[in-house]
Amino acid sequence: MDDSRSIADDSNAERVFLEYLAQRAAGGAQDLDELCRAHPAEDAALRALAARWQLLERLRGVALAPGAADAHAGTGARAELDGLDRARRPIERYRVGDELARGAQGAIHRATDLDLDRELAMKVLHGGGPGSTSSRSIGRFLEEARVTAQLDHPGIVPIHDVGLDAGGRLFFTMKLVRGISMQDALARRGESGSPWSLARLVEALTRVADAMSFAHDRGVVHRDLKPSNVMLGGYGEVYVMDWGLARSPRTAASDGFHAHARTSDSAHGSSALTQAGDVVGTPHYMPPEQARGELDEVGPTADVYALGALLYHVLAGRAPYAHADRSAAAHEVLARLRAGPPEPLARAAPAAPTELAAICDKAMARASADRYADMRSLAADLRAWLEGRVVRAYESGAWPELKKWVRRNRALAAASAAALCAIVGGLAWSSRVESIGRRNAERAQARADATLVDLKRLSELRRLAELEERARTLWPPHPAQLGPLRAWLGAARELAAHSVDHERVLAELRSGSAPATGLEREWWQETLTELAHKLRDFAAQRIPDVERRIAFAESLEQRTLVEPRAAWDEARAIAASSDRYAGLALVPQLGLVPLGVDPQSQLLEFWHVQTGARPARGADGRIAPSDEMGVVLVLLPGGAFRFGAQATDPDAPNYDPAAAVDEKPILDLQLEPFLISKYELTQRQWSNLGEPNPSSYPAGVEIAGVTATWHNPQTNISWERATEVLARAALELPSEPQWEYAARAGTSDPWWTGRERESLRGAANIGDASAARAGANWPGLDEWPEFDDGFPLDAPVGRFRANAFGLHDVMGNVQEWCRDGYGLYPTERDASGSPRTRMLDTEGRFAPVIRGSSFGYGPSTARVARREAGEVGFGTNFLGVRPVLRLAR
Repeated sequence: MDDSRSIADDSNAERVFLEYLAQRAAGGAQDLDELCRAHPAEDAALRALAARWQLLERLRGVALAPGAADAHAGTGARAELDGLDRARRPIERYRVGDELARGAQGAIHRATDLDLDRELAMKVLHGGGPGSTSSRSIGRFLEEARVTAQLDHPGIVPIHDVGLDAGGRLFFTMKLVRGISMQDALARRGESGSPWSLARLVEALTRVADAMSFAHDRGVVHRDLKPSNVMLGGYGEVYVMDWGLARSPRTAASDGFHAHARTSDSAHGSSALTQAGDVVGTPHYMPPEQARGELDEVGPTADVYALGALLYHVLAGRAPYAHADRSAAAHEVLARLRAGPPEPLARAAPAAPTELAAICDKAMARASADRYADMRSLAADLRAWLEGRVVRAYESGAWPELKKWVRRNRALAAASAAALCAIVGGLAWSSRVESIGRRNAERAQARADATLVDLKRLSELRRLAELEERARTLWPPHPAQLGPLRAWLGAARELAAHSVDHERVLAELRSGSAPATGLEREWWQETLTELAHKLRDFAAQRIPDVERRIAFAESLEQRTLVEPRAAWDEARAIAASSDRYAGLALVPQLGLVPLGVDPQSQLLEFWHVQTGARPARGADGRIAPSDEMGVVLVLLPGGAFRFGAQATDPDAPNYDPAAAVDEKPILDLQLEPFLISKYELTQRQWSNLGEPNPSSYPAGVEIAGVTATWHNPQTNISWERATEVLARAALELPSEPQWEYAARAGTSDPWWTGRERESLRGAANIGDASAARAGANWPGLDEWPEFDDGFPLDAPVGRFRANAFGLHDVMGNVQEWCRDGYGLYPTERDASGSPRTRMLDTEGRFAPVIRGSSFGYGPSTARVARREAGEVGFGTNFLGVRPVLRLAR
């Protein structure tokens, strides 16, 4: 490398620094301090240039290290970084403003181009500098910039510049789009006065198809079309965003993605196209071949399918494979996607225009050969619907063309038909009136006696839905809920008793002995079949479920307050006399049973009865995790706590050289005592709350020689689902300060184990050599390649060393949801540390915080102050929960 190349605009300081680099290359340079003393007027400028040069050298070292990622990523990073090194693009040209959005790869900020006095958007690669950024991430980030820059189309945001920021992180700048995402437009469509009509949204999809047609002509496939990746400008602009997963001719031969086959039983053994352990793309909108990991089949027709899925969302009001009443984990959506098509639009959106439904069906055909051949054909059909012309996916030929012509030219068509109508009208009119009258009378007579019965049957479908909805609110099963639970049970049993009558009428309809005929009989048969089926499930599942809740609530006080009275007396005495609890006046907590004091932390621990069996202590006095154990809650004393991190003063509290801007400033908080789970919530505990196990690695599955257990952490659950299900047991997600306070356990270093990553050995399950041996290629694996914790995936809870509060796996195993929204730290907070106002991002959306690291990430993500934004409906196999319980006082 030529050390004498220019790195900034010509100036006296730069001239001096270039001479210094040339002398250093020749082996005779003085040190930096001597250089600054020799040129005191340029001292600050010289040190800034040296710092930037050092960062560039470190970044090149990371990206081009032997064995870093694959050959393509290394080669691509080398070429791009050499280009950045030669380019004269100082970060000082830009003033960086507020964060606008955050994704898996990077954060987008508002920025001002000081040279041209214009506002831009700046996308910055995640990572705390070169040392924490993998070469694969660098390669993909640079490839996104290159691909997007080559797509010069009005529907694709132009890229202006690429470079390194003051922290050594890669960035690129692009046009700042003012508007909202299609995801937000869909969410607001039902609001009063919303401008997002069906026609306007279909017009936007047509513009998306145009942009994608342009990209396909240049060999680029997006692979992640979804509502959040389509931006709608305030003046009719439509942009396709986020090309980070795009496949181009440059990357097709060495994609950086791979088909990761999970070695498991048939229920979980299908392949999935993965990146960093997760499916590439968004399952709701990806075609079957992409979900199966068939790389050679993921071409332009994959984007055709995704655009069809966007149209499905527009018509049905929800994404394909989405539940109408709850969110679904990515694993569940993938399983349903591989198994078959989504719910037909005829049921999901019965009022949708039939021609648009036909377009959607053709675009989302299971076989790529049955879809539109290209985006132009799909765009043509969408425009045909908007303009009232024939939609080829629906019908074609002379007669449809004539009907469409008549609709577009009603006045001319009416004049042409008037004479014919006058000639034949008189003859036909009298007989038609008589026939219609007779048929109407017959139908009215046949239906008169059955009207009240029919209305009652229809009302029972509504009543059944109301009881199901009511049952979802009757949690937790505590004594206070006994009255509502018993009232519900009486009404449910009465409704279920009517199923015998419905089954009888259904049998008559099927045999033809019922009076209904034709379409009417078909409609009633379908309606009663649905009612009978739902009532059978209701009687077999929901009623017994509520009966169990009643039995549990009736016994709860006896089991948790009366029988363990002596244990509660002991726990109260310990809390009152312990220095750690500062004289806390503990009262018995309904639903908990004291387990005594942990011998390591000297903190009180409790069994949460509803979530599983009583945990047992081993010979050393510590809890021995098991498959059947319930949640173990640790009573944390609360008190003064410094929240956040700083990177400027090594001698000050909470020093972390990798602290990011979103981890600052440090706040001095006062937390109330609270209870937090000793372990991450396990698969068994989740199922004990009435939920199926959505884990990608469920109990009994063996991967890379390691068999998952029922006390492995529960994963693949969204923030939304976790919040709802935990509430059934009076549990909740921790606030962000509660989580960090619990994770630090009184320490102030980057990790609770210390300041050096070597201290993590034995204390955290993070990305390691065992995962690499199993074939994983997650970005975190090359951060510390020699580290080996023995678990390629998540480990059973409690396998790694606990912190000073007795909590396990706070720095690894799986990441954990918090209940607070992501944003810069506000100072106004309640007693749990949560912001007093709901945190929203710049688009007005709630993005919940994710804390901690996982088996797929490196040590830099295990820092206790590190945080990232999630999505309320998203779940992954890297992400779980650690519940908390508010202390009754």
